[in-house]
Amino acid sequence: MAQFSVRDGIRFSFSTYGKHCVLLLSAAALVAGSYWFATVAPRFVAEKLGVHQVLDIDMVSVMQQPQDQATDQSTMVLKKVQEVTSKVSMHLQAAPKHLLGLVLLVFLLSWGLYLMMALGFIKLVLTLKDKNSGSLELLFSVSARQVMRFIGASILFMLYVICVLIGMSVLTIPFAMLCKGILGDGIALLLTLLLWLVLVVAMLFWAVGYMFYGFCIIDKPTIGAREALRMSRDISSGSRRHIVTAVIVAMLFASILMFVINKLVILCCAYTPEQQKTVAMFATMVVAYPFSMPFFSYIYRSLTTAGR
Repeated sequence: MAQFSVRDGIRFSFSTYGKHCVLLLSAAALVAGSYWFATVAPRFVAEKLGVHQVLDIDMVSVMQQPQDQATDQSTMVLKKVQEVTSKVSMHLQAAPKHLLGLVLLVFLLSWGLYLMMALGFIKLVLTLKDKNSGSLELLFSVSARQVMRFIGASILFMLYVICVLIGMSVLTIPFAMLCKGILGDGIALLLTLLLWLVLVVAMLFWAVGYMFYGFCIIDKPTIGAREALRMSRDISSGSRRHIVTAVIVAMLFASILMFVINKLVILCCAYTPEQQKTVAMFATMVVAYPFSMPFFSYIYRSLTTAGR
């Protein structure tokens, strides 16, 4: 039985935004800025140090090759991939190792800053949920140990996902081959797609049980990566159907918001497509974070309170 209401979560999100609009928008702008910095800084440093190489591969022309050529498209694409890999490998081997180390350091520091800010935003919305007050200082109050635990939990979760995907493939490939041999190509394809749909839905219900591990790490600073995943799974038990509904609502809201912002940026900003994409990403994060994160903080706190 669910311990929260999606409607109440939406109501809380809008209410929190109305009461703390300036605080949430400022915090979201800092998070979006740190994300932009993390994506730009390593590339910028690499270009300035001369260890970055821009590879211009015309993949469109490869895919548009005539069908009657002796070498098929897949072979040509594979050769292009091998060519790119060879060029990158040669370029990295030729680059001074201390410069590569500097670029790696900038990469780690910039993404570490972004993760700290993102986790700090979680701490902010949890504080707003618990105390109805907060400050920008909370964005910078996350410890390096919590960031490392979050990275560890993310890696473990990705390993879980990979194992589940491998299991799905092991299950569906023999099923598809058996159906093809018995029923023919058309029906086999239909049944395989149906099986994949069922498995994807089941995987979604499984995955949402682990979506709150970041909240767990912030809310319980002493727990480790595995404990955070286990805690997220435990508090979500019995409420996954409602959590899936909440995730779908949040994804629909984010998709509509992203579409509207992209259109507005294209109409109003006379920038290059790459710059328009950056502006749209920044604006989407600034607008979406103040709505989505309080929504999920309400769900998380409702689940943890009900589990006590």
